[in-house]
Amino acid sequence: MATITNFGTSCSHVFKGVPTGEYAVSIYQDVNGNEEMDSNFLGIPKEPLGASGMTRLSKPTFAKSAITLDQAQQVINIKMMNA
Repeated sequence: MATITNFGTSCSHVFKGVPTGEYAVSIYQDVNGNEEMDSNFLGIPKEPLGASGMTRLSKPTFAKSAITLDQAQQVINIKMMNA
């Protein structure tokens, strides 16, 4: 887990020493700073979130979000979505 505290219109994080393989990355913006992903009574997130391979607001599963890291440097763009 990585914590990024400076969120603007974009952010980045570098993972070092990650071997090639299949991974999924998920992120959320902790708008109120309580270190939790807040959700409503139905479990729908109240804060912006995103995941690798996520193209619409739905529960990100590993199968839907899986990406293959196959090179030393690889950029993954994740779109943040609001509930």
